[in-house]
Amino acid sequence: VGVTLDLFEDTPLESLTTRQIAKQLNISQPALFRHFRSRDQLLLAVMQKVRTDLGTIADSVLEEVRGPLARLQALTTRLLDHVEAHPGLARLLFSPSQKGPLRDALRHVVSMQRSLIAQLVKDGQEAGVFRDDTTPTNAAIYYVGMIQGIVLRGQLEEHARPFASQAEPMLSIWLDGVRANPDDKVRAALANA
Repeated sequence: VGVTLDLFEDTPLESLTTRQIAKQLNISQPALFRHFRSRDQLLLAVMQKVRTDLGTIADSVLEEVRGPLARLQALTTRLLDHVEAHPGLARLLFSPSQKGPLRDALRHVVSMQRSLIAQLVKDGQEAGVFRDDTTPTNAAIYYVGMIQGIVLRGQLEEHARPFASQAEPMLSIWLDGVRANPDDKVRAALANA
């Protein structure tokens, strides 16, 4: 599973073969099929590892960091660090896949990320850190899209800056749209008086 993910760094999903994977492992192709009945089953195992790894990152942030804003900052940095440390992950996440289990698994990973961000936005709204008129689901969609943009840009540029160095500016722009303005609370209090 790890070798397959590593191979994605230089090989597109549609071009990766079980023969390449077996060769990289110094085993025969039939030996590979003793562990995975098909290429698709192997790719699903890769997606399961990705989901587990990203879930572990999210869990560690939620356990170690307090406050919705600090959690978003830590999550952004850790996600980008993880993708940078595993370049094949980016190619896998951006590979167009046919309808089926692999695409469903990829959608599930993205859905997990969006759900977590939406919950952090809701928590931030309750804490008065984020605007009440922000739709958490939309904020999460745009957040995930900005993360994806950084990763895609890194893939396209030959000498891209480290992903983590782009976390702060990206989060700053995103926060400009969701952060509560103290004047809004004052205006609302005056309007209700």
